[in-house]
Amino acid sequence: MKVSINKLLLTSFLCFFTLTALAKTQEEVLKDFSAWDKKTNNLFIAFDQNTSFEDILISSSTGTLTKEGQNLILDTYENGKLIQRAFTDKKIIKIFDPEGNLITTSDWQTWQQAQTNKALFDFGNYAQVLKDHKIKKFTQEEKNYQLVLEGQNENDTYELTFLLDEKSFPIQITLQSQGVKTTTNLSEIKINQPKVKESKK
Repeated sequence: MKVSINKLLLTSFLCFFTLTALAKTQEEVLKDFSAWDKKTNNLFIAFDQNTSFEDILISSSTGTLTKEGQNLILDTYENGKLIQRAFTDKKIIKIFDPEGNLITTSDWQTWQQAQTNKALFDFGNYAQVLKDHKIKKFTQEEKNYQLVLEGQNENDTYELTFLLDEKSFPIQITLQSQGVKTTTNLSEIKINQPKVKESKK
């Protein structure tokens, strides 16, 4: 029994030591978070996004986002089938149907402001996101970190929450304002993957 207790104590100590070693300060996490602006040359993520009002689900969508430099490609799916593709260079945005026919063209900033969770499109712009917000709360959750931001102005009525992994990269983004909550879960994250060279025929 004494040996078992000693093993249990040793295991608990090692777990505590591991979590402590992994922990980063708020300053370190914010620095690493902003560093992705320059470190992210290309990116691919899959996402699912749910929007609710007073805890009642009102919309749900899935998709993928591909970033190459300043260019973004956003594919939206329904029941596993592509229903829309959007391309932007962060100046204008062009939206196409599944067959590749142009539906509409819009100013990027105007379009982004109308999105329920515009932070999804802020990859490569995190330093500005931090500059535009105040930090309301910062906590560690096991190997992840939760960063809760609020607007700089008193009239801002929203909270923007990032759940960051151990490398300070977002794996969940939540926007909450006046009873409306949009949560975007990120998966299949691939950062700075080497380009596949086309074989010459």
